[in-house]
Amino acid sequence: MSVKKYSLWLFIFSGIIAQPDNRFDIFDWVIYRQPGAVHSISEGFNYTYFGTENGGVWRYHLYRNTFEEPITKAQGLTSNQIESVYLDKGTGILWVATDKTIEYSYSRSGEWTSHSLAEYGLPGGSSIIKIGSSQSYLWLFTGSLFLKLDRVSGIMISSMTSPDEPSIMWNSDRYYYDFRLPEIYKNYIFSDGWLLHDNQLVDPNGRFYNITTAAEGSMNRIWICSEDGTIFLGDKQMETFYPMTIGPANTDVTAMTQGYPIHYAGRTNSMTKGITTFYSDEIEFDFVDFETTVNMNPQSIYSILEMEDEIWYGSDFGILVYDKEDDYWRQLDKTRGVPGVPVLAMAEDSGSVWVGSPRGISQIRKQSKRKLPKDLEGILDNQHVYDIEIVGETVWFAGDYFLLIYNSRDNLLTDFRKYGDTKEIGNWMNILKDFRKIKVANDHVVISTMNHILDYDIKKKKWSFLLQPTVFPISKTILTIEVTKDWCFIGTDKGLMRYDRQYLFMEEYPFPFIGSVREIVVHGDILWLGTNEGLIKFHWSYDL
Repeated sequence: MSVKKYSLWLFIFSGIIAQPDNRFDIFDWVIYRQPGAVHSISEGFNYTYFGTENGGVWRYHLYRNTFEEPITKAQGLTSNQIESVYLDKGTGILWVATDKTIEYSYSRSGEWTSHSLAEYGLPGGSSIIKIGSSQSYLWLFTGSLFLKLDRVSGIMISSMTSPDEPSIMWNSDRYYYDFRLPEIYKNYIFSDGWLLHDNQLVDPNGRFYNITTAAEGSMNRIWICSEDGTIFLGDKQMETFYPMTIGPANTDVTAMTQGYPIHYAGRTNSMTKGITTFYSDEIEFDFVDFETTVNMNPQSIYSILEMEDEIWYGSDFGILVYDKEDDYWRQLDKTRGVPGVPVLAMAEDSGSVWVGSPRGISQIRKQSKRKLPKDLEGILDNQHVYDIEIVGETVWFAGDYFLLIYNSRDNLLTDFRKYGDTKEIGNWMNILKDFRKIKVANDHVVISTMNHILDYDIKKKKWSFLLQPTVFPISKTILTIEVTKDWCFIGTDKGLMRYDRQYLFMEEYPFPFIGSVREIVVHGDILWLGTNEGLIKFHWSYDL
């Protein structure tokens, strides 16, 4: 009796309602991460839920036949690493086992109640690989123990080596290397170039992947999931499996394009697959695979420039150029005029592309892909250039110790301290450094350093501070900015900030799930953030 009372007391005080901020709706923030392997499948009332290795819980709508926003730390989960997911149809509760916790939600999307694995008496390194329910209880399977829980509160009743109830409905089995596809499905066709070979999946490029989990659903559906994150939907009538891609090619995002669809990429790691194209309206992902694409090697991407016919990707190898019409890739290196690596900045003028790197700048012709000789390059030789922006007939360069304006018509390079009216920034002018990002909006050039933001009024030819160093929090570092007529969005190493340019008001979003913000794109009332935690969508106007 005493043990049971202790368990109840422990759970009352350890359970928490996890939600980033109550002023936001559940999907005002959405994180898209590389999913990794799919560990678990559970069919609910409207959705089939997929628990993934790194990308949270993905949801497939059973009647719309489309994937919708995933459930991640942005919705209140304590981790994006999902071991098992289960929808208890008897109670309507969605249960999620992460690498750290057992969590459940009555709304099946937010307002999560969380309990650590230690609260169930499980040692470190334990994981919940299967969840199920009977008419009276919820069951968890660790691989060696079965935990019997209250079906509504998650309070532990007992643990045992085998269940003491005969009828338990489980989610999908998790397979490691011993899966055997039932014979009835081995004659099914795998579309889009995929094959089944000796219970392994073979992609169109001949790579083998293990099947990690599988399940039969309603409406003649069969689900098979691969260790690379591909989900196969089987149709019993057509006797065909159709592959579907969930999530992007990488999680650590450093650069993206402005238009639709969004092309984005970032730093490489052992899981990175390539460059992602995201159709946000349909929540559909496509990507170019580094390993299987001609003229492309695995490389980190730091800048992207989309032009009418081509997309240029600045990397630690040089510049990857994609020809949209011919669907062809090529690599430019120092023999073609790339000044150094990594390529941190690119800007387009009428016939060429300005390129910036830690070794200086160069100008490369669009058509010939060859360097255009300029005396300016010698001046900035071996200088660390972080950003380049075309402003009318001028080209602006931002670096560690300089902010320079080049007038192409007069072939004149000017220090910003001698460019226009600097009276309002005079006391700070000589100690300003660490210039990082340059943005243009509504006849203003806005430049960020690591801890303040400058504003240059093009019509008035006048400098001012948009954000002074004394206002910006000393504990944060500015990594990127984006500006509109009324707002300045600031990406830092510890989240996002929104600054009202008219009323000089700052709103901070210091949520841990955001991470470090390296790139920002504004699409109307939606903000897209490229972060080290993934691509994040934020309905920013809902917070006004």
